[in-house]
Amino acid sequence: MESGGKSWVRFLVYVHYKREVANPYSTLKRRLLQAMLVVSDVVFWWVPMIAFGSKIYWSYYVSHKSKMLKNICYTKSETKGERHFLDVYPALGDESRSRPVVVFIHGGAWGFNGKEDHHMVGKFLQSKGFAVVVANYSRYPFGHVEDMVVDLDDVFDWTFQHIEEHGGDPDRVILVGHSAGAHLVALTLLEKIRQKSGQTLLLEREPRLTDWPRKISRVLLLSGVFDIHEHYKYESWRAVEDISPMKPAMRGLEYFPQYSPTTILHHSKSIDDVQYLQNLKECLPPITIVHAKEDLTVPYSSSLDFFHSIKDLDVGPRVDFHLVPKVSHSGMIFGFMGCEEGKELLQFLEQH
Repeated sequence: MESGGKSWVRFLVYVHYKREVANPYSTLKRRLLQAMLVVSDVVFWWVPMIAFGSKIYWSYYVSHKSKMLKNICYTKSETKGERHFLDVYPALGDESRSRPVVVFIHGGAWGFNGKEDHHMVGKFLQSKGFAVVVANYSRYPFGHVEDMVVDLDDVFDWTFQHIEEHGGDPDRVILVGHSAGAHLVALTLLEKIRQKSGQTLLLEREPRLTDWPRKISRVLLLSGVFDIHEHYKYESWRAVEDISPMKPAMRGLEYFPQYSPTTILHHSKSIDDVQYLQNLKECLPPITIVHAKEDLTVPYSSSLDFFHSIKDLDVGPRVDFHLVPKVSHSGMIFGFMGCEEGKELLQFLEQH
């Protein structure tokens, strides 16, 4: 009798080449396995190919049909490259009237995606009356989380120095982060405020020209990861911890606490860090935290715990939490692309 492996090989030959070989499976099992192969072909070949083709088409269409400025370098770093570029979608309409600004920081597990994948966000929000900035940053393996925080500090600094040239109002800037992008926005904000008291671990350099936390109109965090250790346990439960870029992007388990916004705030309260708490009270902008109730990629407890960690500090700024039903993890930004799913999230931007 043949081993299972050999019989499986013979079955593959039978299905794909229609050879007259002895098939070890009954008719019913053969049909079920053929159906499984068809599904696997669709899932692992045709869907990615269609998605890739759609990405190329939309990237070309949007970048050539939209009013936008591509690949502006936002850093003075000697190691600058394509990951240090941003795209600007200038405000449309009356040039004498400045418009609110959205700075969008994409997700992608700290290792995937880029501004090119979010042309539709820039184009759609531009059509809604915003000046929009969509930026790249040093995704793993080209950078670790501290590099990403430095990049975002530069992006926000660039925005306040230059957005007026593109019809944006520097007094009405909204930072928007999705998934890993939400984590990075929150972490960069907390570290930038910590820099004021010389305690920062991630921004050990001369402060940039703009004290941007004081200038932010609002922060909008969508389905973010705010406790790296808890999310690692969730990834392990899903059996994806070894293929996710999160752990190496954070340089390993021992660094999880210092890269977790929720943990940072809990620790500051536990040790009664008076100087940092005072800086938070003075500099932390209003924060809106939104999470998809049916999110299977990042459980909503991540956002809820972060919300409570801010509220427990009683540092003054308005922070609110919203749980959105019938929206997926990716659907959190579909509404910002003009899609039906997630369109209710636009209300959080229109409160400018």
